[in-house]
Amino acid sequence: MKKTTKGKSTESNITQQIYNSIDDLPLWNFKKISETKDLKYLLKDENANAKPDEFEKAWSRISEELNQVNGVSDQVQKWVLLRSDLERLYIDYILSKDQSIITEINIKKRQLERMEKQFESEGGNFDEQIASVELFFKFHIDEKNTTVKRFFNYIKLMKKQADHGRRQNKI
Repeated sequence: MKKTTKGKSTESNITQQIYNSIDDLPLWNFKKISETKDLKYLLKDENANAKPDEFEKAWSRISEELNQVNGVSDQVQKWVLLRSDLERLYIDYILSKDQSIITEINIKKRQLERMEKQFESEGGNFDEQIASVELFFKFHIDEKNTTVKRFFNYIKLMKKQADHGRRQNKI
């Protein structure tokens, strides 16, 4: 049951403070989360407040949407799951102060670092992806106004057109 405060539900108030969908999450914020691992970039306003579990719920929703819309690669799916696990461990540690969780956090952090180094070496760099889309479509992407969904749709369209071109060349 949702708690209400002066006629507004707490959940809808949180939704107004945190990006919780790829439909409205700016690419710039998504890029910052990917680079810094800091979910504070889900806040729509830097003066807004949210609890750690609210960030985790929003990030999980965003991750699920990316998987559905994008058919994201296995590596990216593993990264998202690992990132979510790490965030949950941080929350568990903050709430319980159980020192045994620190070991799990350190293991997950090392796994995440290795995975991210591999992404960078394989072209997982957002700046390169943005530049590729801009070159392909011959327009500038405003990272603060382009949503994550729109950006990944550009990438899908770019891949489709490239695949179509390769098939035409084989004929």
